Amino acid sequence: MIVGVDAREARGPSLEQPVGAAGRGRYVNELLRHLPQVEPETKFLLYTSAAPPQDDLPQNVTWRPMASSSPHWHLRAAKAIRNECDLYLSLSYLTSFFLDAYVQTVFDLIAFKDFALSPGRSRRVERLTLRRAVRRARAILTISEATAADLAELVPEAAGKTTVTPLAADGRFAPDPAPEEVERVRARYELEDGFVLATGTIEPRKNYVRLVRAHAALPNDLRHAYPLVLAGRRGWDYEPILAAMASHADPPVRILGFVPDADLAVLYAEATVFCYPSRYEGFGLPVLEAMQAGAPVVTSNVSSLPEVGGDAVRYVDPNDAGDLRTALEELLEDEGRRAELRAAGLERAKLFSWEQTARTTMEVLRAVG
Repeated sequence: MIVGVDAREARGPSLEQPVGAAGRGRYVNELLRHLPQVEPETKFLLYTSAAPPQDDLPQNVTWRPMASSSPHWHLRAAKAIRNECDLYLSLSYLTSFFLDAYVQTVFDLIAFKDFALSPGRSRRVERLTLRRAVRRARAILTISEATAADLAELVPEAAGKTTVTPLAADGRFAPDPAPEEVERVRARYELEDGFVLATGTIEPRKNYVRLVRAHAALPNDLRHAYPLVLAGRRGWDYEPILAAMASHADPPVRILGFVPDADLAVLYAEATVFCYPSRYEGFGLPVLEAMQAGAPVVTSNVSSLPEVGGDAVRYVDPNDAGDLRTALEELLEDEGRRAELRAAGLERAKLFSWEQTARTTMEVLRAVG
């Protein structure tokens, strides 16, 4: 069988850094690492919009770069896919518009849940294309039970052909990093001993304004002992968020910008508390990464996040800054409780595996290919 894969959000055959949205980029990278290993008899064609580096690839993997802008890329890719592939693993509803033999991955239903949580152009495209794509798909993959439920509510006929394939954390996210790595990362970002870490693109859905207000409301000694550190690139509508951060300058929020995975792993492991108060997620990969790295986690009690955190995290109402402040204060003052969450999170993270996700994905592809 020849399977095409939408690889536009992966970076190169070495697959070291995603270039797209964090969750989607990691999903593509890790599937492309593991699918050729679990299914060596299948040939994989990786369709991308940029020429990949000339790294070595497994014999059953070939890049198909197509230098074209959207929406023309989707038309060109679809034509090639129809000629070259038995089946296509589609991450784009627009490419699926021009295909018949495909499995559709659905990451989230943000575009249908709350207009304030997704940018206008992508929201309009998804609302125009998603229903048709999932109705015509031979099978559907979602990254959480919550996304599967949201999809079934929107398109009831999708329920009977949907399989959940959860994400997992890369092995580099681990507790107790080497002392020299800790020293290097702390020096690079000028970090003190204790800090509250938040990660993710700076955009409204991540709920950073409430997090900043919650941190600013902490007692003076806790606020200064554990400053708020944010690792993430700028997304859409970031200006009001940065303005809110600038208004709470005692101490100032540390905005690190994009942080490479090697540094992020150390930040997770060294954080006194990791806080992820997102208002909606398709999965919530940073929660899993933080747990696997040994960080005590505070996160929201909505969408897919309880699936990821289980009973190993402290949950909050993402719409209540007071609840978030209380959770932060409790954990920052209670070393024993932090140790309990650390241990529970490490055990919880063992339940997620990219190899299993790849195997489940391949089972679906074989069943309908």
